[in-house]
Amino acid sequence: MTEFSASHKGALAKMMSLGMGRAAASLSRLTGDRVVLEVPRVEVLAIGQLDEHLGGVADQEVCTVLQMFEGEVAGDAILFLPLPSARDLLELLVGRPMTLARFSELERAALMEVGNIVINACLGSLSNLLKIRFSSLVPHAAVQSLRPMLQGNDDNGDRSRICLLVGSRFRVRARAVDGHLAIVVGVDSVRALAAAVDRLLTTTAGRWAT
Repeated sequence: MTEFSASHKGALAKMMSLGMGRAAASLSRLTGDRVVLEVPRVEVLAIGQLDEHLGGVADQEVCTVLQMFEGEVAGDAILFLPLPSARDLLELLVGRPMTLARFSELERAALMEVGNIVINACLGSLSNLLKIRFSSLVPHAAVQSLRPMLQGNDDNGDRSRICLLVGSRFRVRARAVDGHLAIVVGVDSVRALAAAVDRLLTTTAGRWAT
């Protein structure tokens, strides 16, 4: 975590806010309804701090869309929605009541489309502003616990990983859809990301840090 100063964190928070704003606009077009985004909460955390910030969510089953990405900065992007929020959102997309006891192919496709929109909007914001390229792999949607991700694997150096955690709330037809996006990267990517933010802050006279 030593690579990230308050200025780095401020810049990353702004980029994630821009990405989530673009995601809200895309979801508006997808649902045919106006999607209003509350100002997202963005934090830069060590992987070991996630449990504390997520509270009881870590041991609940949530709907997840996982997308790995490669490039100068590589890692995992995980969108996760509590089951009630996922149900509300999918009901709007597929046009029928949801139980989420099991995904149909249509429901899985709808969830992955939402994940693609949110993840790619946020990664795209980082890529465009920091001038770094990502190559995304095929996403995977599931209902699962977050506990395995939070526990990590010490043998693989997971304790050195950091997470950009974006907490958001969308409102569609008076329904509140809560969720989080976690962008998790390893130590080499942390350094590359910090260097890219340094370049941005230098070329913009630090304006992105406030």
